[in-house]
Amino acid sequence: MMVALHAQTGEVIWKSPALGEHGSYVSPLLINHHGKKQIIAAGGEHVFGVNAENGNIEWKFEDWGKEKKGEKIAPNTPIYKDGRLFFSFGYNMGSFQLQLNEEATDYEVIWRNDDFDTHIGGYVLVDGILYGSNWINNTQGNWIAVDWETGETRYDMAWSGGKSKGSVISADGLLYCYDERRGTVGLVNPTPEKFDVISEFRITQGEGPHWAHPVIDQGILYIRHGNALMAYRIK
Repeated sequence: MMVALHAQTGEVIWKSPALGEHGSYVSPLLINHHGKKQIIAAGGEHVFGVNAENGNIEWKFEDWGKEKKGEKIAPNTPIYKDGRLFFSFGYNMGSFQLQLNEEATDYEVIWRNDDFDTHIGGYVLVDGILYGSNWINNTQGNWIAVDWETGETRYDMAWSGGKSKGSVISADGLLYCYDERRGTVGLVNPTPEKFDVISEFRITQGEGPHWAHPVIDQGILYIRHGNALMAYRIK
């Protein structure tokens, strides 16, 4: 399921055991849990933790619920904070928060939320609230806020004007949301009461779906749409 290579020589350092399933789109997440380094990843059936020193798989999650059949797409990197992991993979899979034990060899499910099922747009944690969008179908979805501690849905709202689900990043206490259907970029106040759009504009260059996640670096917002890359000064 995972291979570690020497960065300079390409020599294989270790290979984790196979789980008999395909890999997935999710980028792995390196965490430091009570001084122990572990890599969190996902495949077609599991979310799992890999010992960064030797490649051993130390725990596996597959408790999606009886109604969740078939392989999982797993496009979003989990969030780790204070020993807890959050992940959400779209397609009505819902979202989950796990508490790792002291040794990161087992876990407890803290909560599950069936409203928050982010497709490919990622999610952010700001002041104890998770923000992202959810999946209604491959072209539709609402924007959603969920309490990190309890898993309670604080709002589940459409973006007005026919805009859909999309990507989200955060900077300086604000959300930057990018609608994947029409290419609208919104500056959003991260309040758990409502999807509060401060201002918005539409991407007019490029072609195809608006799927690339925005990036902010040194006061510049970068957005790619197909073959076009745009940079906006936001500092």
